[in-house]
Amino acid sequence: MSKPSLDDLAARLLALEDERGILQTLNDYCHFVDYHMEREWVELFTEDAVYDVRYRQKDMQSARIVGRAELARRVSGARGKMQKHLMSMPRIAITGDSAQAESYLTVLIDRAGVPWLWRFGRFRDRLVKRHGRWLFQERIIEVDLTTSEA
Repeated sequence: MSKPSLDDLAARLLALEDERGILQTLNDYCHFVDYHMEREWVELFTEDAVYDVRYRQKDMQSARIVGRAELARRVSGARGKMQKHLMSMPRIAITGDSAQAESYLTVLIDRAGVPWLWRFGRFRDRLVKRHGRWLFQERIIEVDLTTSEA
């Protein structure tokens, strides 16, 4: 077995750095939304990003938001219940400066002082690398089940 070349090692290191950068974006999303860091949250998206929430339950209204400006308008002052977004089991595929990611979503909320499972589903993401940072170009949130009581 031959030793890897410096070019091979550099390519492997870059792939690891890209994966780490994508994981940072996925994790930042949860922290920023839960702690109402609106500006930081909006900056995770490209200017023309698509944010699409889809519910499997027929009685729930799906929502599609396009563009960073519209995201900022929608999230502005949207402080509500105490919540924790839990992202898990990420699967990432990188091709150059673009990537696809899928991960599980669980959201807990405070319900009369008790942690309550509010919803679960998955994130399906398209990300792009801009100026050394990975950003969401499209975030599809597929909500498999949500409780109507928050």
